Amino acid sequence: MCGAFNDIVARQLLTIDFTHFYIDGNSIKSQGTRDALNRSDSVLTYVKATHWFDIFWYYVSIQVRKNVDSLSEIPFVSVSFFQEEGETLNQLFRAEWDNYPEKSHPQPHWHITTIKENGFDTFKESTAVDEDNPFAELEQEERKVTLPKVHFAMAGDWHNGERENMVSDYKDEQQLANWLVNLFDHVRDELTYAY
Repeated sequence: MCGAFNDIVARQLLTIDFTHFYIDGNSIKSQGTRDALNRSDSVLTYVKATHWFDIFWYYVSIQVRKNVDSLSEIPFVSVSFFQEEGETLNQLFRAEWDNYPEKSHPQPHWHITTIKENGFDTFKESTAVDEDNPFAELEQEERKVTLPKVHFAMAGDWHNGERENMVSDYKDEQQLANWLVNLFDHVRDELTYAY
């Protein structure tokens, strides 16, 4: 599947200069020119990011795994977007489409990874601790949301009243290639608008 998928994606994504793919066992990865720290769940690894436009970079990883039926193969896709800040590439967010048999998270989904780790600590230092402080309990218990772990739905059917329907099942390589093309188009439009 890796070879066939690589061919179809390379043809579809020529518009974003998406030609730096390499196959590594059961993985397809983009191969860029600059090191970037990539947050994937709680794991931090260095990857080779590819320059995209202006100050924005990306990294793509597609893991091809056997389906539970052991007859078919399914992709697990992760696309990270970075912003250049001086000599550093800082990860902004990540788009993923996992194909686990259990439907515990929306598919595809976003992960927001641009938060500063010391944000809550800095906030604590600037806040007096007393009984009238509404944040005193949070400070004492040191509870906080680990935002990069949250799966923000990308394709929910909420507008049709389907609150629980947030999973798009994988069908074929063309469907996933279409998703990647539209993902990159959408993100480019939004980054251009925001930048």
